[in-house]
Amino acid sequence: MKHSKIKILFASALFVLGTTHCAAQSSSLVPANLSSAKQTSFRAIASEIRNPCFEAELEGYETLEQVLDAGKTCHEAAILSSEISFFLSNDVDEMRIRGMVKAEARSMASPSEFSLEGRPRLGNASAPVEVVVFSDFQCPFCSRAAQTMHKAFEKRPDEVSFVFKQMPLTGIHPYAAAAALVSVYANSQGKFWEVHDKLFESQKELSPDKLVSILESVGGAQEDVFDPIKGQAYGVTVIEDIEDAKKAGVEGTPSFYVNGVAIEGGGNLERLLGRIDAELAAPPASSPEARRLARAKALETCPYPGHEEIYALLEPVGRADLSLYTNSVLCPCKGASQTLHDCAAEQTCPATKKIIDMLITRIQEKTPREEILSELEAVVQKERTKM
Repeated sequence: MKHSKIKILFASALFVLGTTHCAAQSSSLVPANLSSAKQTSFRAIASEIRNPCFEAELEGYETLEQVLDAGKTCHEAAILSSEISFFLSNDVDEMRIRGMVKAEARSMASPSEFSLEGRPRLGNASAPVEVVVFSDFQCPFCSRAAQTMHKAFEKRPDEVSFVFKQMPLTGIHPYAAAAALVSVYANSQGKFWEVHDKLFESQKELSPDKLVSILESVGGAQEDVFDPIKGQAYGVTVIEDIEDAKKAGVEGTPSFYVNGVAIEGGGNLERLLGRIDAELAAPPASSPEARRLARAKALETCPYPGHEEIYALLEPVGRADLSLYTNSVLCPCKGASQTLHDCAAEQTCPATKKIIDMLITRIQEKTPREEILSELEAVVQKERTKM
């Protein structure tokens, strides 16, 4: 009899707990560790992020919030959810969070690929997380970021590898290019990280004599690196890295790319470790083929009625960029909650045509991506304030 009562009580407790849980949370994956106010903020931000998943079974959801509320997730959704939660937990301004997460979502839609053969790597190339860092030896923020990189590697030696890419800002740093050449020479001798650390440690003292001294400390001579003929190969490496940076839209240093995705704030240890851990905890990413099919499907026909002729002039990359831009912001039309891409396809209001025309022109003019994004967000915001 006693055991029967215990069973009844246990079953009742499970029923109460189960129904209470269901009523409070449903199947949502919105982080429970956030306060009620921050959960509300989380939802507001997630509702503005287009569904980032490439899996066919998830394509019916319009926003990140809808994906999470359905109890679903994918690699990209899990990471973006973690990012929003991290920023809210650290009391980052909500407008700032929106900008950073939207930018990361755009980068996830088309991860950057870099030339990494022969580039200095800290850690094992087979590590599940690869962080590419564009840096300048005279940049003070890069010096601090270098320390962050070493500390992050010490804490996650089996999970992450770091690859260094050159981006000397010659317009403001007179010795940056020479320092880059010295470090490339050191890499050819298997002594890159030794010189990397010396250059940053000597950052405030860099001069021609100091650079030659560091070069000689690893067995090099001035003519080995700075002679136009002998040093040509080292110069080519630096130029290739700069070109990689331009293709990816890198505008400053340090710039961090985690598995091809641009992130802000990578120079902060807690931020970088959180992003690495989010990558490790997320479900496996979609295959490159699945990503290609998803993009191809979106570009089968012109999604912008009335723009077919101009749209046809864009190269495939330009079309993909146009789709990326229009999916990154909300529709400017009154009462609309979908993306600019969707309301433009439906010709919801005149503002969409004006904005699409502007985007196509900017793409044809090869305007830098960040400039286009800034102008786009400003124009859409201006239109939405007219409502």
